[in-house]
Amino acid sequence: MPQQDKQQKPTDFDEVCAFLSSSRAFADANSAPHANGAIKVIKTHAAIIFLGPDTAYKIKQPVTFDYLDFSTLEKRRAVCEREIEINKPNAPGLYSGLVPITRESDGSLAIDGEGEAIEYAIKMRRFDQQNLLHAIAERGEFDNDLAANIGNQIAAFHQGLAPETVDDGAHRIREIIDQIAAVFESVEQHLPPGAPDDFLTNAATYHTRVAGALNRRGKEGMIRRCHGDLHLQNILLQDGKPTLFDALEFDERLAVIDVLYDLSFLIMDLNHLGLKQAANRLVSVYTLKAWPLIRNKGFRLLPLFMGLRAAIRAMVTAQSAEQSAAQPDNTRQQKQREAADYLNQAISYFTPPAPALIAVGGLSGSGKSTLAASLAPAMPGPIGAMLLRSDVERKILFGVAELAPSPAAAYTPD
Repeated sequence: MPQQDKQQKPTDFDEVCAFLSSSRAFADANSAPHANGAIKVIKTHAAIIFLGPDTAYKIKQPVTFDYLDFSTLEKRRAVCEREIEINKPNAPGLYSGLVPITRESDGSLAIDGEGEAIEYAIKMRRFDQQNLLHAIAERGEFDNDLAANIGNQIAAFHQGLAPETVDDGAHRIREIIDQIAAVFESVEQHLPPGAPDDFLTNAATYHTRVAGALNRRGKEGMIRRCHGDLHLQNILLQDGKPTLFDALEFDERLAVIDVLYDLSFLIMDLNHLGLKQAANRLVSVYTLKAWPLIRNKGFRLLPLFMGLRAAIRAMVTAQSAEQSAAQPDNTRQQKQREAADYLNQAISYFTPPAPALIAVGGLSGSGKSTLAASLAPAMPGPIGAMLLRSDVERKILFGVAELAPSPAAAYTPD
């Protein structure tokens, strides 16, 4: 359950929100006045974003959940600073810096004025929301080329992260399951009866089965300081390049994770929108570019990782339903339906399809790759089948790019 900030009058935060919702707040943002004076407001369970013509301000809500605490002004300031620090490397053009919302001597509010700071905001450059991957997916424009582009980008991002050798890989995932269980108890009235217990039983059983693999991957450097919140709403297509932003900032323990747990949020998101073909292509390209990060039972862990990601979405959506108790019934009910969909999706991942192998052979140029590429996403399971091509595998062995010609040494009799 969220708790109101005890060190700040409720009216102070309401006044800050009203101020940032007005064109007055954007008068000094180096942008022309909005055509109709309207500022778009986006609310999540833990933050509020105010979108002006060219500038955006993001503030943290004064709430406390089991997994985050934004209850005081100082905590919100610190977490805003951390958000800017970890996101600027991937999205330098989006983040301008931290600005105080101040109360002036005449009682009015200002952006970075002379008075006392009563709130802090992250100042950002506004971008077109239609360029978010989620919006692109909803328009039906998330094609295989875009999926491949994103797979390449995330593979490079993960490979560039410093490995953190840990010996408690399984325990870290167990902590996440336990945290989900605790939150489910507080919002169970917004979830289908019996579904939370069903999920938790399946998750615990699967976790026990793969605990050894989780520990091995931790010891072998597959756990890194990742994005932590890598879903379609947090990737922007900017000048044709996927830009990662809004990385998890409030808990390092939740962000220092297996790279495949990071990737699994995006795959789950694509599945939720029915974009299995795009998910298949993205994972295939990621695998090709970052195979060392997957080896050692990596694929065996995806059902658990994707199940946890879907359950977290169910958890957060149920919390939003709790926060919308004062809203119309249809708003709350819509969030409850969405939470149920995510939780049912999470449970489904723990019943994988029977293993299958399809081998495609034929002469050069006969269409083997085309046929295989169309079959792979049509296979059962959340991402279908992995596509393995002998020519590409041979190039990997010789360190040759996928579209470059193989050296003569790649085709000797041995």
